[in-house]
Amino acid sequence: MKRELLAAFAAGAAAMALEMIASRWLAPGFGATLETWSWLIGATLLAGACGAALAALAATRLTAASAMLAASAAILASALGNAALIEALLPLPLQLGAALAALVLVGPAGLSLGAVLPLLAERAEARGGRGLGALVAASTAGSLAGTLLAALVAMPELGARATALLAAALLALAALPVLPRHRRWPRALLALAFLAPALLVLTPRQERELRSPYAALDLRAERDALRLFADGIAQGSYAPFATSRASALAHGQWISLLPYLHPRGRTALQIGLGLGEGARALEESGLAVTSVELDPTIAELVRTRGFTRDAIHVGDGRAFWRRTPERYDFAVLDAFQGETMPEHLLSREALGELRARLQPGGIVVVHAIARSEGAATAAIARTLATVFEHQLALRSPRADGLHDLFLFASTCPLIVPPHPELEAETLEAARFAPPPDGVLLEDDRNPLATLRAEEGRQLRSASLQAASYIAP
Repeated sequence: MKRELLAAFAAGAAAMALEMIASRWLAPGFGATLETWSWLIGATLLAGACGAALAALAATRLTAASAMLAASAAILASALGNAALIEALLPLPLQLGAALAALVLVGPAGLSLGAVLPLLAERAEARGGRGLGALVAASTAGSLAGTLLAALVAMPELGARATALLAAALLALAALPVLPRHRRWPRALLALAFLAPALLVLTPRQERELRSPYAALDLRAERDALRLFADGIAQGSYAPFATSRASALAHGQWISLLPYLHPRGRTALQIGLGLGEGARALEESGLAVTSVELDPTIAELVRTRGFTRDAIHVGDGRAFWRRTPERYDFAVLDAFQGETMPEHLLSREALGELRARLQPGGIVVVHAIARSEGAATAAIARTLATVFEHQLALRSPRADGLHDLFLFASTCPLIVPPHPELEAETLEAARFAPPPDGVLLEDDRNPLATLRAEEGRQLRSASLQAASYIAP
Protein backbone atom coordinates (compact mmCIF):
# COMPACT_ATOMS: atom_id res chain seq x y z
CA MET A 1 0.00 0.00 0.00
CA LYS A 2 2.96 2.32 0.58
CA ARG A 3 3.74 2.35 -3.13
CA GLU A 4 0.21 3.42 -3.99
CA LEU A 5 0.28 6.16 -1.34
CA LEU A 6 3.52 7.54 -2.74
CA ALA A 7 2.10 7.51 -6.27
CA ALA A 8 -1.10 9.26 -5.13
CA PHE A 9 0.99 11.91 -3.33
CA ALA A 10 3.13 12.49 -6.42
CA ALA A 11 0.13 12.73 -8.74
CA GLY A 12 -1.60 15.28 -6.50
CA ALA A 13 1.60 17.31 -6.19
CA ALA A 14 2.21 17.32 -9.94
CA ALA A 15 -1.37 18.41 -10.72
CA MET A 16 -1.27 21.46 -8.46
CA ALA A 17 2.32 22.34 -9.29
CA LEU A 18 1.39 22.39 -12.98
CA GLU A 19 -1.54 24.71 -12.27
CA MET A 20 0.71 27.18 -10.43
CA ILE A 21 3.38 26.96 -13.14
CA ALA A 22 0.83 27.43 -15.93
CA SER A 23 -0.36 30.66 -14.29
CA ARG A 24 3.14 32.03 -14.87
CA TRP A 25 3.16 30.83 -18.47
CA LEU A 26 -0.22 32.44 -19.18
CA ALA A 27 0.46 35.77 -17.49
CA PRO A 28 2.69 37.50 -20.08
CA GLY A 29 0.23 36.84 -22.87
CA PHE A 30 -3.14 36.95 -21.13
CA GLY A 31 -2.53 38.48 -17.70
CA ALA A 32 -2.94 37.20 -14.17
CA THR A 33 -6.54 38.37 -14.00
CA LEU A 34 -9.58 36.78 -12.37
CA GLU A 35 -10.73 35.62 -15.81
CA THR A 36 -7.40 33.96 -16.62
CA TRP A 37 -7.32 32.17 -13.27
CA SER A 38 -10.92 31.05 -13.81
CA TRP A 39 -10.03 29.48 -17.15
CA LEU A 40 -6.96 27.82 -15.66
CA ILE A 41 -8.79 26.36 -12.66
CA GLY A 42 -11.67 25.31 -14.89
CA ALA A 43 -9.33 23.56 -17.32
CA THR A 44 -7.62 21.73 -14.44
CA LEU A 45 -10.91 20.53 -12.96
CA LEU A 46 -12.37 19.56 -16.34
CA ALA A 47 -9.28 17.55 -17.27
CA GLY A 48 -9.25 15.80 -13.89
CA ALA A 49 -12.93 14.87 -14.14
CA CYS A 50 -12.51 13.53 -17.66
CA GLY A 51 -9.47 11.55 -16.56
CA ALA A 52 -11.40 9.92 -13.73
CA ALA A 53 -14.22 9.04 -16.15
CA LEU A 54 -11.70 7.59 -18.59
CA ALA A 55 -10.23 5.42 -15.85
CA ALA A 56 -13.68 4.05 -15.08
CA LEU A 57 -14.34 3.24 -18.75
CA ALA A 58 -10.98 1.71 -19.60
CA ALA A 59 -9.66 0.45 -16.27
CA THR A 60 -8.69 -2.93 -17.67
CA ARG A 61 -6.48 -1.37 -20.34
CA LEU A 62 -4.84 1.35 -18.22
CA THR A 63 -2.47 1.32 -15.29
CA ALA A 64 -1.68 4.04 -12.80
CA ALA A 65 1.98 3.93 -13.83
CA SER A 66 1.18 4.45 -17.51
CA ALA A 67 -1.07 7.40 -16.64
CA MET A 68 1.68 8.97 -14.52
CA LEU A 69 4.26 8.50 -17.29
CA ALA A 70 1.88 10.03 -19.83
CA ALA A 71 1.36 13.00 -17.51
CA SER A 72 5.12 13.38 -17.09
CA ALA A 73 5.56 13.52 -20.86
CA ALA A 74 2.72 16.06 -21.17
CA ILE A 75 4.30 18.32 -18.54
CA LEU A 76 7.59 18.13 -20.45
CA ALA A 77 5.82 19.15 -23.65
CA SER A 78 4.15 22.10 -21.93
CA ALA A 79 7.43 23.22 -20.38
CA LEU A 80 9.17 23.25 -23.75
CA GLY A 81 6.34 24.56 -25.93
CA ASN A 82 4.40 27.08 -23.82
CA ALA A 83 6.04 30.19 -25.31
CA ALA A 84 5.31 29.11 -28.90
CA LEU A 85 1.73 28.24 -27.95
CA ILE A 86 1.08 31.63 -26.31
CA GLU A 87 2.62 33.42 -29.29
CA ALA A 88 0.34 31.52 -31.68
CA LEU A 89 -2.79 32.33 -29.65
CA LEU A 90 -2.12 36.05 -29.15
CA PRO A 91 -4.06 37.14 -32.28
CA LEU A 92 -7.25 35.58 -30.86
CA PRO A 93 -9.65 37.52 -28.63
CA LEU A 94 -8.18 37.67 -25.15
CA GLN A 95 -10.67 35.40 -23.38
CA LEU A 96 -10.71 32.80 -26.15
CA GLY A 97 -6.92 32.75 -26.27
CA ALA A 98 -6.67 32.38 -22.49
CA ALA A 99 -9.19 29.52 -22.46
CA LEU A 100 -7.47 27.61 -25.27
CA ALA A 101 -4.02 28.17 -23.76
CA ALA A 102 -5.16 26.87 -20.38
CA LEU A 103 -6.74 23.77 -21.94
CA VAL A 104 -3.66 22.92 -23.99
CA LEU A 105 -1.13 23.59 -21.22
CA VAL A 106 -2.82 21.67 -18.40
CA GLY A 107 -5.39 19.51 -20.20
CA PRO A 108 -3.29 16.53 -21.37
CA ALA A 109 -1.39 16.18 -18.08
CA GLY A 110 -4.56 16.79 -16.05
CA LEU A 111 -6.43 14.12 -18.01
CA SER A 112 -3.75 11.55 -17.20
CA LEU A 113 -3.40 12.62 -13.57
CA GLY A 114 -7.17 12.48 -13.09
CA ALA A 115 -7.06 8.78 -13.93
CA VAL A 116 -4.33 7.97 -11.41
CA LEU A 117 -6.36 7.89 -8.18
CA PRO A 118 -9.16 5.59 -9.46
CA LEU A 119 -6.56 3.25 -10.98
CA LEU A 120 -4.56 3.19 -7.76
CA ALA A 121 -7.73 2.44 -5.79
CA GLU A 122 -8.53 -0.49 -8.07
CA ARG A 123 -4.97 -1.77 -7.76
CA ALA A 124 -5.09 -1.53 -3.96
CA GLU A 125 -8.42 -3.35 -3.85
CA ALA A 126 -7.12 -6.09 -6.11
CA ARG A 127 -4.22 -6.61 -3.71
CA GLY A 128 -6.56 -6.85 -0.75
CA GLY A 129 -6.21 -3.27 0.43
CA ARG A 130 -9.02 -1.05 1.73
CA GLY A 131 -7.18 2.22 1.56
CA LEU A 132 -9.37 4.50 -0.59
CA GLY A 133 -9.53 7.08 2.20
CA ALA A 134 -5.76 6.86 2.67
CA LEU A 135 -5.22 7.35 -1.08
CA VAL A 136 -7.46 10.43 -1.11
CA ALA A 137 -5.61 11.82 1.90
CA ALA A 138 -2.23 11.19 0.25
CA SER A 139 -3.38 12.84 -2.98
CA THR A 140 -4.68 15.87 -1.08
CA ALA A 141 -1.46 16.14 0.92
CA GLY A 142 0.46 16.00 -2.35
CA SER A 143 -1.72 18.75 -3.81
CA LEU A 144 -0.93 20.96 -0.82
CA ALA A 145 2.79 20.23 -1.08
CA GLY A 146 2.82 20.82 -4.84
CA THR A 147 1.05 24.17 -4.48
CA LEU A 148 3.27 25.54 -1.74
CA LEU A 149 6.59 24.19 -2.95
CA ALA A 150 6.04 25.23 -6.56
CA ALA A 151 4.73 28.73 -5.84
CA LEU A 152 6.83 29.70 -2.82
CA VAL A 153 10.09 27.79 -3.28
CA ALA A 154 10.77 26.32 -6.72
CA MET A 155 9.48 28.99 -9.11
CA PRO A 156 11.11 31.97 -7.38
CA GLU A 157 14.45 30.14 -7.24
CA LEU A 158 14.47 28.00 -10.39
CA GLY A 159 11.94 29.60 -12.72
CA ALA A 160 8.76 28.16 -14.20
CA ARG A 161 10.41 25.94 -16.83
CA ALA A 162 12.86 24.29 -14.43
CA THR A 163 10.09 23.72 -11.89
CA ALA A 164 7.98 21.98 -14.54
CA LEU A 165 10.87 19.81 -15.64
CA LEU A 166 11.60 18.85 -12.04
CA ALA A 167 7.92 17.97 -11.46
CA ALA A 168 7.93 15.77 -14.57
CA ALA A 169 11.05 13.95 -13.42
CA LEU A 170 9.74 13.28 -9.91
CA LEU A 171 6.40 12.10 -11.28
CA ALA A 172 8.12 9.62 -13.59
CA LEU A 173 10.24 8.31 -10.72
CA ALA A 174 7.15 7.86 -8.53
CA ALA A 175 5.57 5.74 -11.28
CA LEU A 176 8.34 3.16 -11.14
CA PRO A 177 7.23 1.33 -7.93
CA VAL A 178 3.63 0.89 -9.17
CA LEU A 179 4.54 -0.43 -12.60
CA PRO A 180 3.18 -4.02 -13.03
CA ARG A 181 5.86 -6.61 -12.39
CA HIS A 182 5.70 -8.09 -15.87
CA ARG A 183 6.19 -4.63 -17.41
CA ARG A 184 9.03 -3.30 -15.33
CA TRP A 185 11.66 -1.76 -17.51
CA PRO A 186 13.88 -0.07 -14.92
CA ARG A 187 16.38 1.30 -17.35
CA ALA A 188 13.82 2.82 -19.66
CA LEU A 189 11.89 4.33 -16.77
CA LEU A 190 14.98 5.76 -15.14
CA ALA A 191 15.98 7.25 -18.49
CA LEU A 192 12.56 8.89 -18.73
CA ALA A 193 12.69 10.01 -15.11
CA PHE A 194 15.97 11.82 -15.64
CA LEU A 195 15.00 13.20 -19.03
CA ALA A 196 13.72 16.40 -17.44
CA PRO A 197 16.96 17.37 -15.68
CA ALA A 198 18.84 16.50 -18.86
CA LEU A 199 16.61 18.76 -20.92
CA LEU A 200 17.06 21.50 -18.34
CA VAL A 201 20.79 21.40 -18.96
CA LEU A 202 20.75 20.86 -22.72
CA THR A 203 17.97 23.15 -23.92
CA PRO A 204 18.61 26.89 -24.27
CA ARG A 205 17.25 28.97 -21.43
CA GLN A 206 16.24 32.60 -21.43
CA GLU A 207 18.04 34.12 -18.49
CA ARG A 208 16.27 36.85 -16.59
CA GLU A 209 17.85 39.52 -14.50
CA LEU A 210 14.79 39.56 -12.24
CA ARG A 211 13.15 36.54 -10.61
CA SER A 212 9.90 37.36 -8.89
CA PRO A 213 7.39 35.19 -7.02
CA TYR A 214 4.52 37.30 -8.36
CA ALA A 215 5.11 38.08 -12.04
CA ALA A 216 7.41 37.71 -15.02
CA LEU A 217 9.52 40.86 -14.66
CA ASP A 218 11.56 42.51 -17.37
CA LEU A 219 13.71 45.64 -17.19
CA ARG A 220 14.24 47.33 -20.55
CA ALA A 221 16.28 50.31 -21.68
CA GLU A 222 14.18 52.48 -24.00
CA ARG A 223 15.71 55.69 -25.35
CA ASP A 224 16.81 57.68 -22.31
CA ALA A 225 14.85 55.72 -19.68
CA LEU A 226 14.54 52.34 -18.01
CA ARG A 227 11.10 50.71 -17.97
CA LEU A 228 9.87 47.89 -15.78
CA PHE A 229 7.35 45.40 -17.15
CA ALA A 230 5.36 42.88 -15.13
CA ASP A 231 3.61 40.18 -17.14
CA GLY A 232 4.07 42.31 -20.25
CA ILE A 233 2.53 45.51 -18.80
CA ALA A 234 4.63 48.61 -18.03
CA GLN A 235 4.78 49.17 -14.26
CA GLY A 236 7.06 52.19 -14.04
CA SER A 237 10.03 54.01 -15.49
CA TYR A 238 13.23 55.72 -14.45
CA ALA A 239 14.57 58.64 -16.49
CA PRO A 240 17.67 60.03 -14.73
CA PHE A 241 17.48 63.33 -16.63
CA ALA A 242 13.77 63.97 -16.02
CA THR A 243 13.29 63.64 -12.28
CA SER A 244 12.26 67.18 -11.37
CA ARG A 245 8.86 68.07 -10.02
CA ALA A 246 8.30 70.49 -12.89
CA SER A 247 9.00 67.71 -15.40
CA ALA A 248 6.55 65.37 -13.67
CA LEU A 249 3.81 68.02 -13.73
CA ALA A 250 4.50 68.82 -17.38
CA HIS A 251 3.93 65.14 -18.24
CA GLY A 252 0.68 64.99 -16.28
CA GLN A 253 2.02 62.94 -13.37
CA TRP A 254 -0.28 64.66 -10.93
CA ILE A 255 1.04 62.94 -7.81
CA SER A 256 3.53 65.82 -7.79
CA LEU A 257 0.59 68.14 -7.12
CA LEU A 258 0.22 66.90 -3.53
CA PRO A 259 2.64 69.40 -1.88
CA TYR A 260 0.78 72.30 -3.54
CA LEU A 261 -2.56 71.06 -2.18
CA HIS A 262 -1.18 70.70 1.36
CA PRO A 263 1.99 72.85 1.71
CA ARG A 264 2.49 71.93 5.37
CA GLY A 265 2.64 68.21 4.62
CA ARG A 266 5.94 66.53 5.48
CA THR A 267 5.38 62.76 5.28
CA ALA A 268 3.96 60.43 2.65
CA LEU A 269 3.00 56.76 2.42
CA GLN A 270 3.53 55.29 -1.07
CA ILE A 271 1.74 51.98 -1.81
CA GLY A 272 3.20 50.38 -4.92
CA LEU A 273 6.73 51.23 -5.96
CA GLY A 274 7.24 50.62 -9.67
CA LEU A 275 10.73 51.98 -10.32
CA GLY A 276 10.26 54.59 -7.61
CA GLU A 277 9.01 57.43 -9.81
CA GLY A 278 6.17 58.34 -7.45
CA ALA A 279 8.44 58.29 -4.42
CA ARG A 280 11.05 60.37 -6.26
CA ALA A 281 8.46 62.99 -7.17
CA LEU A 282 7.52 63.36 -3.51
CA GLU A 283 11.15 63.31 -2.36
CA GLU A 284 11.83 66.14 -4.81
CA SER A 285 9.38 68.22 -2.75
CA GLY A 286 11.29 67.52 0.46
CA LEU A 287 8.88 64.91 1.83
CA ALA A 288 9.91 61.89 3.88
CA VAL A 289 8.46 58.94 1.97
CA THR A 290 7.69 55.46 3.27
CA SER A 291 7.15 53.03 0.39
CA VAL A 292 5.44 49.64 0.60
CA GLU A 293 5.97 47.14 -2.21
CA LEU A 294 4.50 43.63 -2.35
CA ASP A 295 7.14 42.19 -4.68
CA PRO A 296 10.51 41.72 -2.93
CA THR A 297 12.32 41.59 -6.27
CA ILE A 298 11.10 45.05 -7.25
CA ALA A 299 11.88 46.42 -3.79
CA GLU A 300 15.43 45.07 -3.98
CA LEU A 301 15.90 46.44 -7.50
CA VAL A 302 14.84 49.95 -6.49
CA ARG A 303 16.86 49.81 -3.27
CA THR A 304 20.12 48.55 -4.79
CA ARG A 305 20.02 50.88 -7.80
CA GLY A 306 19.26 53.92 -5.67
CA PHE A 307 16.09 54.88 -7.53
CA THR A 308 14.68 56.23 -4.27
CA ARG A 309 16.36 57.27 -1.04
CA ASP A 310 13.71 56.68 1.58
CA ALA A 311 12.45 53.61 3.47
CA ILE A 312 11.06 50.62 1.54
CA HIS A 313 8.98 47.95 3.29
CA VAL A 314 8.17 44.63 1.60
CA GLY A 315 4.60 43.48 2.11
CA ASP A 316 0.96 44.17 1.38
CA GLY A 317 -0.04 47.82 1.57
CA ARG A 318 -3.22 47.33 3.54
CA ALA A 319 -1.56 44.96 5.99
CA PHE A 320 1.09 47.64 6.53
CA TRP A 321 -1.25 50.55 7.18
CA ARG A 322 -3.43 48.49 9.52
CA ARG A 323 -0.41 47.74 11.71
CA THR A 324 1.77 50.81 11.57
CA PRO A 325 1.42 53.34 14.43
CA GLU A 326 2.60 56.17 12.15
CA ARG A 327 0.36 58.83 10.67
CA TYR A 328 1.02 60.51 7.34
CA ASP A 329 0.17 63.73 5.55
CA PHE A 330 -0.22 61.99 2.20
CA ALA A 331 -1.08 58.47 1.02
CA VAL A 332 -0.55 57.41 -2.59
CA LEU A 333 -2.25 54.24 -3.87
CA ASP A 334 -0.27 53.38 -7.01
CA ALA A 335 -0.35 49.58 -6.89
CA PHE A 336 -0.71 47.43 -9.99
CA GLN A 337 0.11 43.89 -11.03
CA GLY A 338 0.05 43.66 -14.77
CA GLU A 339 -3.20 45.28 -15.82
CA THR A 340 -5.00 44.59 -12.53
CA MET A 341 -5.52 46.81 -9.49
CA PRO A 342 -5.64 45.22 -6.01
CA GLU A 343 -9.31 45.37 -5.07
CA HIS A 344 -8.74 45.01 -1.33
CA LEU A 345 -6.92 48.37 -1.22
CA LEU A 346 -9.89 50.27 -2.66
CA SER A 347 -12.86 49.04 -0.63
CA ARG A 348 -14.81 51.35 1.66
CA GLU A 349 -13.40 49.58 4.70
CA ALA A 350 -9.80 49.82 3.42
CA LEU A 351 -10.10 53.54 2.73
CA GLY A 352 -11.64 54.06 6.16
CA GLU A 353 -8.63 52.38 7.73
CA LEU A 354 -6.32 54.53 5.62
CA ARG A 355 -8.12 57.70 6.69
CA ALA A 356 -7.29 56.81 10.30
CA ARG A 357 -3.60 56.76 9.35
CA LEU A 358 -3.68 60.34 8.02
CA GLN A 359 -2.86 63.51 9.87
CA PRO A 360 -5.59 66.19 9.97
CA GLY A 361 -5.92 67.62 6.49
CA GLY A 362 -4.20 64.59 4.97
CA ILE A 363 -4.78 63.63 1.34
CA VAL A 364 -5.19 60.29 -0.43
CA VAL A 365 -4.60 59.97 -4.17
CA VAL A 366 -5.52 56.88 -6.20
CA HIS A 367 -3.72 56.33 -9.51
CA ALA A 368 -5.72 54.28 -12.02
CA ILE A 369 -5.37 53.52 -15.73
CA ALA A 370 -8.91 53.57 -17.05
CA ARG A 371 -11.49 55.60 -18.94
CA SER A 372 -12.50 58.73 -17.11
CA GLU A 373 -16.15 57.98 -17.94
CA GLY A 374 -15.91 54.26 -17.16
CA ALA A 375 -17.74 52.21 -14.55
CA ALA A 376 -14.53 51.42 -12.65
CA THR A 377 -13.70 55.12 -12.33
CA ALA A 378 -17.23 55.81 -11.11
CA ALA A 379 -16.94 53.03 -8.52
CA ILE A 380 -13.61 54.24 -7.14
CA ALA A 381 -14.85 57.83 -6.99
CA ARG A 382 -18.06 56.88 -5.18
CA THR A 383 -16.18 54.75 -2.66
CA LEU A 384 -13.73 57.58 -1.96
CA ALA A 385 -16.69 59.94 -1.48
CA THR A 386 -18.18 57.74 1.24
CA VAL A 387 -14.99 58.15 3.30
CA PHE A 388 -13.68 61.61 2.36
CA GLU A 389 -15.77 64.75 2.03
CA HIS A 390 -13.77 66.44 -0.72
CA GLN A 391 -12.46 65.13 -4.05
CA LEU A 392 -10.44 66.33 -7.03
CA ALA A 393 -10.09 64.32 -10.27
CA LEU A 394 -7.36 64.89 -12.87
CA ARG A 395 -6.36 62.89 -15.94
CA SER A 396 -3.46 62.54 -18.34
CA PRO A 397 -3.95 61.24 -21.89
CA ARG A 398 -2.29 58.05 -23.09
CA ALA A 399 -1.49 56.83 -26.57
CA ASP A 400 -3.69 53.73 -26.15
CA GLY A 401 -6.92 55.69 -25.62
CA LEU A 402 -7.04 55.17 -21.86
CA HIS A 403 -6.12 57.78 -19.25
CA ASP A 404 -3.82 57.98 -16.27
CA LEU A 405 -6.36 59.06 -13.67
CA PHE A 406 -5.50 60.67 -10.34
CA LEU A 407 -8.37 60.76 -7.85
CA PHE A 408 -7.56 62.96 -4.83
CA ALA A 409 -9.63 62.83 -1.64
CA SER A 410 -9.44 64.56 1.73
CA THR A 411 -11.48 65.64 4.72
CA CYS A 412 -10.53 69.25 3.87
CA PRO A 413 -11.21 71.23 0.68
CA LEU A 414 -8.77 70.51 -2.15
CA ILE A 415 -7.80 73.90 -3.58
CA VAL A 416 -4.94 74.35 -6.03
CA PRO A 417 -3.26 77.66 -5.13
CA PRO A 418 -1.72 79.95 -7.76
CA HIS A 419 1.90 79.02 -8.29
CA PRO A 420 4.49 79.81 -11.00
CA GLU A 421 5.09 76.08 -11.60
CA LEU A 422 1.38 75.35 -12.13
CA GLU A 423 -0.23 76.30 -15.43
CA ALA A 424 -3.86 77.13 -14.78
CA GLU A 425 -4.94 76.19 -18.32
CA THR A 426 -3.24 72.80 -18.14
CA LEU A 427 -4.84 72.04 -14.79
CA GLU A 428 -8.26 73.10 -15.99
CA ALA A 429 -7.95 70.89 -19.06
CA ALA A 430 -6.94 67.94 -16.88
CA ARG A 431 -9.93 68.21 -14.53
CA PHE A 432 -12.84 65.87 -15.05
CA ALA A 433 -15.95 64.79 -13.19
CA PRO A 434 -16.27 61.02 -12.62
CA PRO A 435 -19.63 59.53 -13.58
CA PRO A 436 -22.19 59.64 -10.77
CA ASP A 437 -23.83 56.64 -9.14
CA GLY A 438 -20.89 54.26 -9.31
CA VAL A 439 -20.93 50.90 -7.55
CA LEU A 440 -19.85 51.03 -3.91
CA LEU A 441 -16.77 48.84 -3.40
CA GLU A 442 -16.83 46.87 -0.15
CA ASP A 443 -14.82 44.01 1.29
CA ASP A 444 -17.84 41.73 1.00
CA ARG A 445 -18.73 42.76 -2.56
CA ASN A 446 -16.01 44.26 -4.71
CA PRO A 447 -16.59 43.91 -8.48
CA LEU A 448 -13.69 46.19 -9.46
CA ALA A 449 -12.00 43.49 -11.57
CA THR A 450 -15.21 42.95 -13.52
CA LEU A 451 -15.79 46.67 -13.96
CA ARG A 452 -12.24 47.11 -15.30
CA ALA A 453 -12.21 43.95 -17.41
CA GLU A 454 -12.60 45.64 -20.79
CA GLU A 455 -10.10 48.37 -19.93
CA GLY A 456 -7.65 45.73 -18.73
CA ARG A 457 -8.00 43.86 -22.01
CA GLN A 458 -7.43 47.09 -23.93
CA LEU A 459 -4.35 47.89 -21.85
CA ARG A 460 -2.90 44.42 -22.40
CA SER A 461 -3.64 44.51 -26.12
CA ALA A 462 -1.93 47.90 -26.48
CA SER A 463 1.07 46.70 -24.45
CA LEU A 464 1.48 43.57 -26.56
CA GLN A 465 1.35 45.64 -29.75
CA ALA A 466 3.92 48.10 -28.39
CA ALA A 467 6.45 45.48 -27.22
CA SER A 468 7.30 41.95 -28.26
CA TYR A 469 6.12 39.07 -26.12
CA ILE A 470 8.79 37.62 -23.82
CA ALA A 471 8.26 34.16 -22.36
CA PRO A 472 8.84 33.58 -18.63
